[in-house]
Amino acid sequence: MHSNNNLEDVIIVIGAGPAGLTAAYELARNGDYKVVVIEALDRVGGLSRTVPTPYGRMDLGGHRFFTKEGRVNDFWHNVAGDMMVERERHSRILYRGHLLDYPVRLSGDTFRAMGIGGTIRAGWGYMCSTIHKRPERSLEDFYINRFGRGLYSMFFESYTAKVWGVHPSALSPDWGAQRVKSLSVSKVIKDMLRRRPSGVDGPTTLIRRFEYPPHGPGQLWEAVADRLEKLGGRVILNTRVDAIVVDCNNSVTSVKLSDGTTIQGRTVVNTMPLKKLAESLQGAKLSPEAKKIASELQYRDFIMVGLPVCRESVKMPLTDNWIYIQDKRVNLGRLQVFNNWSRDMVTDPDNIIWLGLEYFASKGDRLWTMSDEDMARLATQELITIGLINNVADVLVDGITRINVPDAYPSYLGAYYHLDRLKGELDAIGGLWTIGRAGQHRYNNMDHSMLTGMLAADAILNGSIDRTPVWSVNTSDDYHEEGK
Repeated sequence: MHSNNNLEDVIIVIGAGPAGLTAAYELARNGDYKVVVIEALDRVGGLSRTVPTPYGRMDLGGHRFFTKEGRVNDFWHNVAGDMMVERERHSRILYRGHLLDYPVRLSGDTFRAMGIGGTIRAGWGYMCSTIHKRPERSLEDFYINRFGRGLYSMFFESYTAKVWGVHPSALSPDWGAQRVKSLSVSKVIKDMLRRRPSGVDGPTTLIRRFEYPPHGPGQLWEAVADRLEKLGGRVILNTRVDAIVVDCNNSVTSVKLSDGTTIQGRTVVNTMPLKKLAESLQGAKLSPEAKKIASELQYRDFIMVGLPVCRESVKMPLTDNWIYIQDKRVNLGRLQVFNNWSRDMVTDPDNIIWLGLEYFASKGDRLWTMSDEDMARLATQELITIGLINNVADVLVDGITRINVPDAYPSYLGAYYHLDRLKGELDAIGGLWTIGRAGQHRYNNMDHSMLTGMLAADAILNGSIDRTPVWSVNTSDDYHEEGK
C-alpha cells in the first residue's frame, strides 16, 4: 500500500456517470487511494441520471437494469439492496397507425399493418437474404442480411436515419454488431415458439423482465456517490476539466479545473468524449494525425421533452416502457411512458400520463436551437399527428420540461474508421485511462460502461498498464440490446 501523501495515490476521475462512478467506487473500496470525481453537471448519473420536475422524474434514456455480466449485477444489488423493483418489459413500434410489438412478431396485427403487398415484399426479401448475403460494408447491408430488404425498409431504414441524421448506408456495420447482431427473424420465431423466460440464453433484445429503481436510475447512482464519499472519496459537481497536464515523459501529472484550481495526480480515469479529451491534453505527445482523428469524431445529440398528459385524453392503451415512432411525418423518434417504468416516477399517476418524447439532433441544427416554447408546441403537435391525443388542451402546458443532452451517441462514420490510431496514442500516455460510452466512442449500454470502469480499476489496483481488456468490453456477439 502507498501513503496517501504521495502524488501517485490521488486518482482523478472525470465524469460522474456509470463508468466513472463505478471506477471511483471500486478504487476507493479496494485500494488506499484518494479518489476525486469531477462532474460538469449539477447531479450525478451522466446519461443515466434522473431529472426531477413538478410532474415527475425523467429518465433520460429508459435504463433497464438487466445484464449478463454477473459482476455488474452483483454491484447493482450490493449498492441498491432492496431498492430495485422487477418490471415487465413492453415496447412497441407505431407503424401506419398500428402499435406492433418490438421486436416485431409474426402476428395478425403485424400482417394487417404491413398489408398484403408489404407482407409479400417482406417475405420475399427475407427469403432472398437467406440465399444471398451482401458484403457488410454499411449498417444497411447488416440489416438487409438479417431481415431482408422489405422489413429493413419498413422498420429500420427511416428510424435509423432519424437517430443518426444520415442514411444507414453511410454508417459502419459495427453499430449493428454491438446492438442487434444476435437478433434475426429466425431467432424471433424461435423465441415465439419456445417462450424462454427472460435472461436465459438468446438475444438480450428479447428479454421480458428487468429491474428498475423506483425513482429512476439516478437513484442508484446517487447511492453510489454517497457510498464513495463515506469511503473518503470526493464528488465535485458543476465543475469542468479545462486541461489534463502531461509531462515530458508523456505521463499525467495534474488536472486543471474550470474553477481555477489544480488537482495533482498521476492517474486520470476519463469518461469525457474522446474529442474533448484530446483537446484537453496539455503537453501530450499526440501526432497531428491522432489529433485530426479526434477532432473529426462525430456525435449525435439528444433532446428529451417531458409532457404531462391527462390520462383520460390518451387515445391509445399505453402499456409500454417506450414506443418507437416509425412515422416520417414527425421528428419524434421514441416515446417513453414513465408511468410504466415506475409509478413513483409520476407525481399523480392516477390522473397523469407522464411522457418523455425523444428527439435526435445535432448541435446547432433547428431542433437543438429551438426555444423551449417552440419545442413544446412542436412536441404537442406531433402527439396529435401520430394520433395519441386530440388537441393541445390535452397537455398540461405548465408542466412541460425540455433537456438538451450533447454528445449522447458516438457516431459510427467518418473518423470512427481510424479510431485505432487515436486509441494507440492515448494508451501510450502514462496514467491515462479512458472508459465508458463517450470515453471509448462506443455505443455501450450502462452495464458495459460499468464494466469498463471495473476493469480499469482492476488494472490500476494491480499496477497493470494493459488497456486491452478495457477496450475489449462489448466487442463479442453474445450480448446486445436496443435502446440507451
